[in-house]
Amino acid sequence: MDILIRNGWVADGTGNPLYPADVMIGDDRIVAVERLHNAQAARIIDAGGKIVCPGFIDCHSHTDWTIHTNPTVQSTIRQGVTTEIVGNCGMGNAPTSDLSREYVTNRLREYCYEGPITWSTFAEYLDAISQMGTSCNLAWFVSHGAIRESVGIGSSTKSSDVTKEQMHTMENHVREAMEAGAYELVFHAGDYLRTQGVSLSDPPFLDRVVIRFGIVGPHEDYHVPLLLSPFGYSTYRGS
Repeated sequence: MDILIRNGWVADGTGNPLYPADVMIGDDRIVAVERLHNAQAARIIDAGGKIVCPGFIDCHSHTDWTIHTNPTVQSTIRQGVTTEIVGNCGMGNAPTSDLSREYVTNRLREYCYEGPITWSTFAEYLDAISQMGTSCNLAWFVSHGAIRESVGIGSSTKSSDVTKEQMHTMENHVREAMEAGAYELVFHAGDYLRTQGVSLSDPPFLDRVVIRFGIVGPHEDYHVPLLLSPFGYSTYRGS
């Protein structure tokens, strides 16, 4: 076995009271949570007097803005956060195109990333992050803002002014991102829905693409939640 954590008080995440137990880890998997008096491992950690628990999940993170220059994410890992949900508030770094690459580059420069933007599709972006290696687990949203910027339109452009060609390209970007592993399409409602007239029921953009991945129209039940960030805070709608 790889790691044995001894003598800790386990909080297993089920709501049970703390209980004394050892935790055995092998091949990146927890294989035993019980008293293991005679067990051995390549690394043994004495957790006496400490709590052993699952890593925390940060449901609204912007680590995707800094992960390129801070892949070890020490500020969150050291607080016990091991999974972060990123791509929030409708702002993201993929997909990119010749129309948006300068915009994405300049934003990442603000967070001290001096490297090139080597990705275009959402899948290529996830591959770039994976190859870089990170301390935390990352769950990704595809951002409405990145989709719009990739076809050359920003928050000042209303849906009624978007061309059919631009809409078709955005549909393809959303489809590709969902197939690559994005969990949701996320809007920043303050920028788009409330002030720019973007409609959640816009059939060409949502109903024809995202519905195929489990999200249905705004007047029906959502099977997969559509994330809205009206004023910078995440609000889930649906079951």
